[in-house]
Amino acid sequence: MYGRAVLMKSCIAPRKVRVVANLIRLKSVSNAYNILKLNRKKCCTVLYKLLLSAVSNCEKNMSEAELSNLKMNDLFVKSIRVDYAGSLKRFLPAARGRGCRILKRMSNIVVEVG
Repeated sequence: MYGRAVLMKSCIAPRKVRVVANLIRLKSVSNAYNILKLNRKKCCTVLYKLLLSAVSNCEKNMSEAELSNLKMNDLFVKSIRVDYAGSLKRFLPAARGRGCRILKRMSNIVVEVG
């Protein structure tokens, strides 16, 4: 059985999230928790909460017999996907009356635990 959690339009750029996502991909859940707690990046708190949600969804989908045999070391991060979710366009004033464009990129994150 597997659990899945999705976060849509997170205000963190996908390339910044993918760095941490590659660290926890195909690791056990307990190992992934430790990696996310010790890492100091902003996206680690978001991924930590998303991983907690995926584990609770996995426990909810399981039957009582499967749940009694479940250990945290048995679960692992099956897949984690970070996709581009669009961008907010902002303008910063520049010299000679111009405006410099700023793109604030967002990401969709999908975590599957099995």
